[in-house]
Amino acid sequence: MSSWHVRGMLIVNGYFTGDGGRGVLMNVYAPCSSLEKAELWEIIKLIVLQNTDARVCVVGDFNSIRSPEERVGK
Repeated sequence: MSSWHVRGMLIVNGYFTGDGGRGVLMNVYAPCSSLEKAELWEIIKLIVLQNTDARVCVVGDFNSIRSPEERVGK
């Protein structure tokens, strides 16, 4: 198992004990800036495309605001 930190993400790479398959877990804390968020999604996409042989799970806080009422400190 290995782990590393990349621009707002903690990434863990390892193997499942049951079937030995490889897995990648990305725990995301997305920035609020739309530009930085777009850059982060490009990094996520790149990591997924580089790990087509693994089960990939992306979780975390994506700082997605669906309506003005959800905004704090407006």
